[in-house]
Amino acid sequence: MSIVCDLDGVVWDGSQFIDGSVDGLALLHQHGYEIWYVTNNSSTPARRHCDRLHAAGAPQSEHVVTSADSAASVVHEGDTILVVGGPGIHAALQDRGCRTMGSTDLTPRSLPAIDAVVVGIDPDISYHTIWMAQLAIANGARLIGTNPDTSFPSDGMIKPGGGAILAAIAAASDSEPTITGKPYGPMADLWRRLRSDTEQPIVMIGDRRSTDGAFAAELGAEFILVTSRISDSDLTDVPVHHTVASLRDAATLLVSEG
Repeated sequence: MSIVCDLDGVVWDGSQFIDGSVDGLALLHQHGYEIWYVTNNSSTPARRHCDRLHAAGAPQSEHVVTSADSAASVVHEGDTILVVGGPGIHAALQDRGCRTMGSTDLTPRSLPAIDAVVVGIDPDISYHTIWMAQLAIANGARLIGTNPDTSFPSDGMIKPGGGAILAAIAAASDSEPTITGKPYGPMADLWRRLRSDTEQPIVMIGDRRSTDGAFAAELGAEFILVTSRISDSDLTDVPVHHTVASLRDAATLLVSEG
């Protein structure tokens, strides 16, 4: 069986691993489950997530897919990309063979030809950045969002997510973005290309119905909801097969069911 596991709010909460999460992952691995970590976090390069998981003893720590990776899957080698976001987006796009830039040194008169504006979370977002993105889109650039999450849990708080920034740029440019992370097709297609056994049944473990639950439906997977401070419980049309308090409880449940 393949486990697709969210990171933020399930494995860790900001700088801290959630109690028992690594033990739960180890239990799943011991019982033969293939584990993939699929996250809408675009700011951190996938290799840094891998290193963090490996250092904590999490199994199959090399199996990380981020929403920045999914954004890179829909652009073309050689594209020039204006990035509104962190180093994870730059890294994924550069690995794809794209030229990336930020908005800091751009002005309306120095704006180069840009193929796409890729938006994730950007703690340093400014009016100038939104303006440069708006102008690039008006000149023909595609608007790509790494994820739709308007908020996320971190270090005991709820913080604005990349989806909130994407909404501002979409509104300013009067454009409809292509969103690539969970629960959308580009992320599903990318993960399907990477997994080793396409015949295994799939279980998605996550803390949001709107992304993780809907992604489970996109994959044809069962969904285990880990309760967290994120509230989107009004999405009653997203099937939840089990609700648990933690990743460790999800692992215990799956192992007991065989």
